Amino acid sequence: MAQQLLPAYVAVGDNKVMREEAVARLKRHLDPAFGEFNLDECREPAKLTRDGLLQSLDQLPFGDGQRFVIVHGADHLPKDVSEAVVSYLGDPNPRTVLLLTAERLARNTRLYKAVAAQDPKPGKKGPVTVIGCSLPKPWELPGLFARFCGSFGLAVDQAAAAEVVDRVAPAKGDPTPMLRQVAFQLSSRYGAGASLGLAEVRDSVARIVEPKPWTFADAVAERDLPRALELYGLFRGDPEILLHMFAVDRLRELVCCRSLIAQGRGTPEAVAQAFGYPSQQRWRYKNHPRWASGFTDAELSRALRGAVECERTLKGSGSSRTAFVRWVSSVCS
Repeated sequence: MAQQLLPAYVAVGDNKVMREEAVARLKRHLDPAFGEFNLDECREPAKLTRDGLLQSLDQLPFGDGQRFVIVHGADHLPKDVSEAVVSYLGDPNPRTVLLLTAERLARNTRLYKAVAAQDPKPGKKGPVTVIGCSLPKPWELPGLFARFCGSFGLAVDQAAAAEVVDRVAPAKGDPTPMLRQVAFQLSSRYGAGASLGLAEVRDSVARIVEPKPWTFADAVAERDLPRALELYGLFRGDPEILLHMFAVDRLRELVCCRSLIAQGRGTPEAVAQAFGYPSQQRWRYKNHPRWASGFTDAELSRALRGAVECERTLKGSGSSRTAFVRWVSSVCS
């Protein structure tokens, strides 16, 4: 939210934590001496009336500051109230700041366009009056957790942040409340100013979700047998075929990566482009050059030949667990 406040903003997206953060940032602009008088917050949009909202928006603040009107669930406003807001924003009260929050608000709606138009000079990222609150992408979660830790005075390295995500972030839904809660718990245990690594995370953060199959594949690519077997033991049911597929895909990627390294193109950007991703998605392959350098061509070839025999056993009547562990052990050795 810009320092020089504009007449209206909308925080839109399915990330409730980010929407609440936008509300908190706006409230920090309140003059504490007049907070009770200069803030009107509504969490039940269905009960809002056209006249009641307009009266609140047109009211002058106490003191020299601004008045703040916050409406949650703007995507559920009654039609006449929504249209009243659109009309109001054609000539808004300069002493009032309106903040709308919504899980979903299409860009082609009159309400969205009216709020977006309050930014007279939108940049390349769009109008500053529209605060994006979408759920973070999976690869953004370690960085998000690190920021949560920073807000509590903790420092956490990348590996430790990724380990927290792997242990507590659900595969579906919004992971941000859980990540923030874990950051708070770690700050309570270690205190502000502490620096956390893998050891502290593994000692302090209980696993509450099943590992991701790509995390297992990463451990195989790292040739970290104890870690790979530890993760394997945490999967429920019979995960051998799924984990075999992910591990084989990773080994094939390493074969391609070694070829790129031999051509002098072994950067994450070049690897990403070779696999059909733009260079901006190099995060997908940031470790591939290092992993590929940990194998010889002969070792990767032998691992893939062994994968064929392992797959036959997994899909046949043999001992899947024994064959799978034997193959993983041979790859990591």
